[in-house]
Amino acid sequence: MKKSVYSLVLSDAVISQIDRAAYSMKTSRSALINQILADYVSYVTPESRVRDALDLLERSFSASELFRIQPLASESMLSLVAPIEFKYNPTVRYCLAFYKEGKDPAELRVSARTQNPRLILLFSLFFSLWNGAEKSAGGAPGTVTPDARFAKRFSPRRDYSVRELSDALAAYVQSFDRGVRAFFSHPDEESLNARIVSQLVNDYHTQYPVFL
Repeated sequence: MKKSVYSLVLSDAVISQIDRAAYSMKTSRSALINQILADYVSYVTPESRVRDALDLLERSFSASELFRIQPLASESMLSLVAPIEFKYNPTVRYCLAFYKEGKDPAELRVSARTQNPRLILLFSLFFSLWNGAEKSAGGAPGTVTPDARFAKRFSPRRDYSVRELSDALAAYVQSFDRGVRAFFSHPDEESLNARIVSQLVNDYHTQYPVFL
């Protein structure tokens, strides 16, 4: 959204209260005034859409025993940590980053919180397996780095609501995590893992066809 500089004459007392409110909300004076004016004229800003989506996602994951919500300084991200039952007790970090501009509304970033070479190799194998299932299902595969990091942007096929976005993101993380857990319960059974992951990906795209 394009932004410009405007000159406004405002009461010092009002600005003092605005600054206090902005500080407590961890935002800037300009951002808060912009949101107040948008609310007054019933205009939904990109910032408001992101905030609403994050609120819905936090409610969804706070009720789950599998994920732990992590604090983040950014107002446009949600970070989750999920432990995996496997040797060395690895954990997976899921970070949902939202974009206020551009065609893609959000990106999922997955990282294995480990330095163990064996675990890095296994996570890389799972990410490749997941990407193969995505391609077969007509979805958009993610990118994989050598240090066991996975990233996938969500591209909409049509207009979508905040609820559709938050539901699709929550379902994707949950499906991805189920795949990770299944893979690590029998990492050497390649054909079984391929079937499980393929089913998870296909079920997801059948239920949430709005996003690639």
